[in-house]
Amino acid sequence: MRLSITLACALLLSACTSSRKHLERAALYEREGMLTEAYAGYAALYAKRPREVQAHVGMKRTAQAAFDRIQERASASYMMGDLATGERARLEAMAYLNTLSRSGVDVQWSPLFEQRRKEAQVLEADRLYDKAELAFREDRFDEASTLASESQKLDPSRKETDYLLKLAELEPYYRQGKRAIDLLLWRDAFVQFKRVTDRDASYRDAWELQQQCAAKAQYTLAYVPLINSALYTNELGTALGGGQL
Repeated sequence: MRLSITLACALLLSACTSSRKHLERAALYEREGMLTEAYAGYAALYAKRPREVQAHVGMKRTAQAAFDRIQERASASYMMGDLATGERARLEAMAYLNTLSRSGVDVQWSPLFEQRRKEAQVLEADRLYDKAELAFREDRFDEASTLASESQKLDPSRKETDYLLKLAELEPYYRQGKRAIDLLLWRDAFVQFKRVTDRDASYRDAWELQQQCAAKAQYTLAYVPLINSALYTNELGTALGGGQL
């Protein structure tokens, strides 16, 4: 009996010693800034000993520190106006967050993270808008539309972007209509101007030009009412040289 108690105490002491060594090793990694290794050490010990509170606390602490490190990289890029690099770091943070969630570890976003991201988005939206405006002035309408759309996604509140998008869409139709007028292609011109006025009836002089094209495209048809079909058919046939009508 006494031997059994002695063995049990020895095993318990050995287990405690092993746990302490695992904790010390993980803590060393943590102090040296090796957060991935530290987290893995705490997690391995916690998996073996779910009642080991220090291991669980160490997991959460190192996970949050690693998560903060990724957030700081993203925030630094945002603050430098490098939205693309910041977004890549943000995706990395999201993936890490999902991994931690599956392990039951909860971490927090920095309260300033989204603010810095928004500021970077507004700066990028301004840059894209300037490029879109230049493309429009140089008659690169498709490119202007694409750039303005990207700018609008980043900053939907900017009204100038909506207007530039409309210009980039309507101006090509307007110019095609003007070219059709020069070629006396009235119906083609009417179709182009109608595309403009369906979206914005007040766009330049598109409405007036559309009405002019409608008038020019009209032609007159004459018809003869055939009340007595046999009589009129015979008379008209004679008038046409005896042919059948």
